Amino acid sequence: MVKLTRVTDVRLDDVTKALYKDLDETARQINDFRPLSESVLQSVHQELLGDRVYSSNAIEGSTLERRETIEILKTGHFDIAKRREATEVINLGKVIEHTREFGREEIVSIDHLLEVHHLLLAGINDEWAGHIRHDRVIIRGAK
Repeated sequence: MVKLTRVTDVRLDDVTKALYKDLDETARQINDFRPLSESVLQSVHQELLGDRVYSSNAIEGSTLERRETIEILKTGHFDIAKRREATEVINLGKVIEHTREFGREEIVSIDHLLEVHHLLLAGINDEWAGHIRHDRVIIRGAK
């Protein structure tokens, strides 16, 4: 079992303290506008989708730039030389949309997780899409 440390027990440098203060203020400002309308929530989601997909794929070693990722998500068009990475962008965007439909429900079914896995790997690795892998995985190309 992991012992959680209270925030009051952690020493923070001045930069981190300032970031927490900014975060608290931003959260307060957002909470002043609650409940947020569906159109505002959709707009925020669309604005963050590109960043979420870009960051996730960059961790895995994608060479696509943020603007390329956003363009692929918006239009579906991509440089044929980057087909695999573009497919990863499109698939992850679909997975995020798919899982967003579930709202705050917990995903407790292995079948649902495999369905999401299938969406993620469709057209990339159809042999493993939707199946549990038994081999070790090494991430290559990530900085």
